[in-house]
Amino acid sequence: MTINFKLDETFLQEIQAPGYEEATAKFAPYYESGRETTEVEAQAEIARELGKLGSFMSGCFRGEYLMNDKKRYGYQITFSLGGRPGIIHVAGLHIEKQETDRKKHLVRIQALKNVRDWLKAAVTAKVFSPAHSPLLPHMLLPDGETTVGEYIEEYLELPHLLEASISWEG
Repeated sequence: MTINFKLDETFLQEIQAPGYEEATAKFAPYYESGRETTEVEAQAEIARELGKLGSFMSGCFRGEYLMNDKKRYGYQITFSLGGRPGIIHVAGLHIEKQETDRKKHLVRIQALKNVRDWLKAAVTAKVFSPAHSPLLPHMLLPDGETTVGEYIEEYLELPHLLEASISWEG
């Protein structure tokens, strides 16, 4: 018997990050978390989750990402695992309407809260799949700039969920 299968390419559509003002909880939870959470508190939550994974946070650096000609406030979160460096990039939603200090704060806290959730899920994955290495994609190669995940995407020519020109200004 011969089986023919044609992939439905509509399944591979990229995820478009909404603007902060148009975001919904479906794609962007923690919209207003900055009202009750400070930047230091959100960073401490990330540090705790990294600790559960046998790592420690060595820095959390504010900056701006430029993605598809849109400025997005975010962070480079550096950590160490087994004496080896790693980095997590997180870009908050872009602000389409008037930028204010309040909106920038809310966008940044929203980004940090989402990283905290990624790491909480990684802890759960590690509990139920002990051989799983959730931080491996974020580990830096010897060049000190490229992550394992970036290397795999580039050299295995894997599809990107978000085709974007990304640059960092910290």
